[in-house]
Formats: sequence, structure tokens, C-alpha cells
Amino acid sequence: HKEYRRQRQMCIETDVRRTGLGAQAFAERLLEGYGVSVLAGEAFGPSVVGHIRIALVLDRERLAEACRRIAQCTAQLLAL
Repeated sequence: HKEYRRQRQMCIETDVRRTGLGAQAFAERLLEGYGVSVLAGEAFGPSVVGHIRIALVLDRERLAEACRRIAQCTAQLLAL
């Protein structure tokens, strides 16, 4: 994972290429199927193609729930 701190905002980027989807398709599936919004890394340049950016801006409980949903989405895709 890569971690960035900018203007007091923290986020992480994680590689989703193993799922078989590009970052944009993964982000759309995650939003539509699991109610979690992330950004596709392609928006931030070629070095993060295939990654999603997760902003760590929620309270701990909501962030933990979002992470569980990201893990569920990933597990479902890896099982296909």
C-alpha cells in the first residue's frame, strides 16, 4: 500500500488488478454493489494504474465497515 498525506488528508492506494477488473470498473462495482465510494488510481497518473484510492476520512466504525465491504467485493471477484 502507498500512503499519502496532503492537506491533512490521509488516503491509501491498493492494487486491485488481481481481481481481473481495472480500477475504474472495480470502483464502479464497489459503489453499485456495496455502497462504498473509492477513486480509480488512473485519475492520479500512470504510476497508480490498477489501484484504487481509499480516503481515510470517516470515523473508525464506518471506515471498518467500508473495509469489510471492500474485502467482500474482492473475495467475490477472486472466487469467479
